[in-house]
Amino acid sequence: MSSIVETPATMNSTELLEIVNEARKEFGESELRNNVFVDRIKDELEGEAYKIFVSLKFGKESETIELTQDQCMLVAMRESKGVRRKVLAKLKKAEPAQLKPPVSPPALADLSAALEVAARMLNVCESSKLQMLGAAFSRHGVDPVGLLPSYAVDAPAGHVTASSSLPAFSLTHLLKEHGIPMSAIKANKELAKAGILEIQQRPSTKSPDRAKNFWALTEHGLQYGKNVTSPNNPRETQPLFFAERFPQLLDLIEASETRH
Repeated sequence: MSSIVETPATMNSTELLEIVNEARKEFGESELRNNVFVDRIKDELEGEAYKIFVSLKFGKESETIELTQDQCMLVAMRESKGVRRKVLAKLKKAEPAQLKPPVSPPALADLSAALEVAARMLNVCESSKLQMLGAAFSRHGVDPVGLLPSYAVDAPAGHVTASSSLPAFSLTHLLKEHGIPMSAIKANKELAKAGILEIQQRPSTKSPDRAKNFWALTEHGLQYGKNVTSPNNPRETQPLFFAERFPQLLDLIEASETRH
């Protein structure tokens, strides 16, 4: 009979930071930035075991930490009395919904299949697929170590150096680096006209009856970049573009401007 070793349920640092900043705002305290909050967590949990996931945000690495319920409580104890009480109350209230218990092997297989379908629909890159699966496994009490590869290659199919990932950056970063006097907003629109980008939608967290828009690379656009999980919202993608193919991308933008 198959079995799974039960581990404490988890919440990630991004979710915890939202709760903390909401409470800090209520008590007139300034909000914490993600990097500051992550540093606090590392200091508070020095010597303890936890998992860190790294993603790119505006061309820079952004860290997210998986925390047990006890670790969330420890981190919350660093806040002022009023904020601390508010956060602890929210954590207890969120326990049934956000702190997931371990799942059975059949349920885990269904979860993996559902994530694979979602990844295909969003044209998510291989490294983000691993991140999605690893985060889902951890959230459900399953250690992904030994179950998933340790890394994945992000490069266009048939690329001569497809044994390693190509450096990729946000459109804002590359436009600035190449000295192009154009906003990312305008560039995105031109790339959408060229069939490189498309608008995807997801239900709003606060208003499920409303939709939130976000950009994603099309199937054709994947030769110029990759879709990664957005550091701002794991339910969205963020297009990153391969640095070595950016000159070709600029040609497409200029051609689109000329045609329209």
